[in-house]
Amino acid sequence: MEGEFFKPEDFFEKRQNAKIRLEFFRHDEKDPATGMGNDNEVRISKEGQRHAIEVGEEKNSHPEVALVYGSPRKRSVETAYAQMLSEDEIKGLSLEEIREKVSENISFGTKEIVTNKLNFDWSGSEEFKKTAEDHYLNKKDALKFLFEESDALVRELNDTKSIAYSRAASNVAQIIEKYAGIFDGWEKITNNNKEKYEKFGNELQRFLGSHGTVLECFLMKVIEKIEGKDRVIEFLDSLEDKNQFNFSQGFSVVIEKNAGNEKTIKVTFENKSWILKPEMLKEIVAGG
Repeated sequence: MEGEFFKPEDFFEKRQNAKIRLEFFRHDEKDPATGMGNDNEVRISKEGQRHAIEVGEEKNSHPEVALVYGSPRKRSVETAYAQMLSEDEIKGLSLEEIREKVSENISFGTKEIVTNKLNFDWSGSEEFKKTAEDHYLNKKDALKFLFEESDALVRELNDTKSIAYSRAASNVAQIIEKYAGIFDGWEKITNNNKEKYEKFGNELQRFLGSHGTVLECFLMKVIEKIEGKDRVIEFLDSLEDKNQFNFSQGFSVVIEKNAGNEKTIKVTFENKSWILKPEMLKEIVAGG
């Protein structure tokens, strides 16, 4: 008869099933024929869409429980849709056509969120813009500049607008903090609607398109806080492009409960993972 009774460990096991996964990545290849001088209107190329779809196929997306995020620069949103949706659904479609198709399949709300937290902006002062662009366009070491010099430079220039190292990291951390904050609510939803969400692994998903130099700053900040500055330099040395991630490259953030029923935040880039403590996340947010 003992086996018929409810055991506390069964409850905790079920609760651990709830998960929130945030996929952060750089946009894919740009189409140079688009934009007409307006960078917000630059789109991804056909090859860029194909590649983003290919990358997304490895991410086990479930659009039913997913949203896309992007910056006001539309190539980031396009890339997010390409990673979330299948080739059959969007191949060859423009962003406007994708939006129309998606809207036909939802009864209310939206599948898309645009935020400046995923954007880059070096226009706060002429001196910062000139220096940052020199490192990006000529020296090809923008990430090293952002890590080692940019915070001090914006302070020196009294530049409150340009997205330097700690500001970029804070912007990304604020998004993660938001989802860490709603995790308990998502957990209750999955526990109360088991049949509906178990087929999606009880996982809430977000696909977040961004730009070179933004996401990298957050990852550098995580490495700096957990492993130290020397490890950040090693990380930068390991990157193929010293300015930024490759097209559609990025990292995952998974929020879930561990065996001790404690909320954890795991950041994974390629084959390396870091557990980000809540107090560290708050420090990164506050550092911006």
